This record gives sequence, C-alpha cells and structure tokens, in this order.
Amino acid sequence: MKRIFGLLFIMFSTYIFIQLLYNYFSKGYEIEYEVNGYNVYERYIARTKGEKDSYYVMVKDNEDIFYLNIYKSFNKKRKIVKNITIIEGIKYKCAYFEFKTNSFKTNIICTYDNIMYNYQDIVGKDKLLDENISKLDFDISLFIDNAEEKERMKDIFVMQSNLNNNQFIGLSTPKGVYLINNYSDVKYLYQVDLFNIEKESQPISIFTSKYYLVADYDYEKSFNKFYVINITFGDKSVIKYHSNISFNSYIMGNVGNKVYLLDLDNKKQYEIDLTKKSIIEIGNKNLGIKYYKDGKFIKLDIEKALKEKPKFINNSIDKEGYDKVDLVGGEKTGYKYYYKKNKNSYDVYRSMQNSDKLTYIFKTTNIDNIVYFNDYVYYEDGDYIKCYQDNIGVKKIYRSNNKKGSYKFGVSTE
Repeated sequence: MKRIFGLLFIMFSTYIFIQLLYNYFSKGYEIEYEVNGYNVYERYIARTKGEKDSYYVMVKDNEDIFYLNIYKSFNKKRKIVKNITIIEGIKYKCAYFEFKTNSFKTNIICTYDNIMYNYQDIVGKDKLLDENISKLDFDISLFIDNAEEKERMKDIFVMQSNLNNNQFIGLSTPKGVYLINNYSDVKYLYQVDLFNIEKESQPISIFTSKYYLVADYDYEKSFNKFYVINITFGDKSVIKYHSNISFNSYIMGNVGNKVYLLDLDNKKQYEIDLTKKSIIEIGNKNLGIKYYKDGKFIKLDIEKALKEKPKFINNSIDKEGYDKVDLVGGEKTGYKYYYKKNKNSYDVYRSMQNSDKLTYIFKTTNIDNIVYFNDYVYYEDGDYIKCYQDNIGVKKIYRSNNKKGSYKFGVSTE
C-alpha cells in the first residue's frame, strides 16, 4: 500500500511539475468562459518575439464591445475576470471589469457612437449613468489627478507623487538637461549643466532610449562635439569630431542608439553612435545619403534631401481625417495612436493594432513631442508634461511658469 501511495505521489508531483513548466514556457492561450451571464473572451500572449506579455479580455453586450489590454502577468493565471457589471445611462453604456487579483483596479470603460471613453472623461455628461455608477464599489479618485505641486527651483514644479519609481525622465533646458526621478525626496529633480550661456532653442538634440544627445551650443556658427547624457544615472560624456559641423544641420532621426544628422552647408551626413561614442561620415555628394523608412534604409540623392529635409519615417501611417497615426508595440499586443486637430490642441485616440475600435484617452498641444513607453504615453499639454496610462488615467509630471518654446524630453528605465 505504501508503495502504491508513493507511486501516486510521484505521478501527481510529475504532473504538477509538467503543468508548471508548460505554463512558464507557454506562449499563451485563448479561452472563453462565462461571468455573470456574459461571455468573456480571454487571450494571454507571452514569450512571443516583438510582443509584450499581456492579457486581452473582451465582452460583448448586444452590439456593444468592451475590452481591456493589460500589460500584467497575473502570475500566468487563467480566467482572471471574476465580475462584470454593465451600467447603462441615457447616452452612454459602460462596463466595469473586476479581477480575481483584488489589488488590480481598472477603470470603468464606456461607449457611445462606437467610441470608447474612460469614465472620468465623461463624468457629468449623463446624469443617470453617474447615479448608477455611484452605487458600485468603484473609486474614481484613483483616476483623478490630485497631486501636490512642489516647487523645486524658481518657477519649476514637479508632481513627485505622480512619478513612476521605475522610470527616469530627461528634460532639455536652456543650459543643459533636467533629470527627474523618484529616487529620493531631496533629489528628484536636478540639472546637469552643459553650456556656459543659455540657449533657448537647441534643434540639434534628441532623446533616444536612455540617452540625450545635444550639440555644443557654446559655439556660434559651427561645432565639433556633442554632449551625451545618460538620463538614468546622469553620466555625462563628450563625442568629438575631427572637423567642424555647421549649425545649419538637422537630425533626420535615429535607429536604435544611432543618430543620423544632415549638415546642409557642408552637404554631409553623419552617423553618431551613442554606445560607441563615435561619429562617422556616411553620406556626401558622391555617396548620396541613407534614409530610413518602414524598417529599412534606402539611398536618397543628396540634392533632393538638402531641398526637402526629410526625416526618418518609422512606425507611422497615413489615415484620412487624422494628422498623425503612430504604431507602437507588436501587431497583436501593441497600439495605434490617432491624433486629430481640435481648435488649438489635438484629441488623441487609441486602438489595438489589429483593430479600429477607438478609445479617447487625452488631448495634447504638440503632436511632435510624444514619448511612448510600453503602455505609458508622455506628452505636452500647455505648460505641463503629463503622462497617461489606463490604470492611472492622466497625471501631471512637470510644470514651468517661464516656459519659452516646447519642451523636449525622454523616458528611460534603470
């Protein structure tokens, strides 16, 4: 008998071990199950090249579709939804997903005229809806920004409580760069000085990955060195070149940690490698120049480039009715961001890459000053830099009372 129990224990342990290995190494699954009478479609994607490990859950109520795409592992559990509540108002219909992990709180998502909205963006627009949602165990304050503005330097304010512990922000300034992080109460904003004189406009500069690259603006007509700042740790280094580069130059774009600059006066193209801290000439009148579009380099005639001043096109598409549409992330788990002019700002919508179902998420005053970071979006809104993410809503990060021109900023992890 003991031998039989021993064999059963070994077989059971082996089965559990195999299941654990399968769950760990699995690339995911698709299942359907019922919650509160609603059919839930759940998809988990993991360990897939080009995709972010994430859950996608979707429910239909008649013709209305509600979904969430969540960059969270839930320890690879299945059937993660424990409760679904459909709330109806006069104009809007909403869905509230509750999960088996109680610490994970989601927004209420609503739909009207085939566009989805986060509930905090439509509060007060449907009295019946507000009354019905007030009866739920839903804390809207989680998605409302009540952060205190703390003055760190003259006319500069940082909302420290809104800073993400794992994200580091670099912000260009007339004398260098501000570094913003949540490492300590004392030093969550500090400046790295680069120039002897203030320079309000620094067009030859770029944030890419964890680096900030900027030309040496202590020179007047030409320069021969760049500063490189690691915005995570604040390390400063210099990249020098053996010849002068004209300030009548512009940055065409970057591919990874390589930045490409076109010198319009000297008719030369340079590749600046931020990892190797090197500059090489890769384009001129004889060679033409390298141009990056849709994931590959092509050759362009240099005279045409000098006239048209093209910038690299990467992960953007044209769509009628929108000023810009950006593709972020993988085809299955990534997003499309749509920017549409509305008076003096732009309304921003988002959909999954494999869908055209739009969700309104925020407004911005500058569509050329956007940083995507996983499912976070950092953007400019008037005097503020703000951040959006589904589970926190819109949060203010930084404000300046003496702003002159647009901010340029980047975001990195440790």
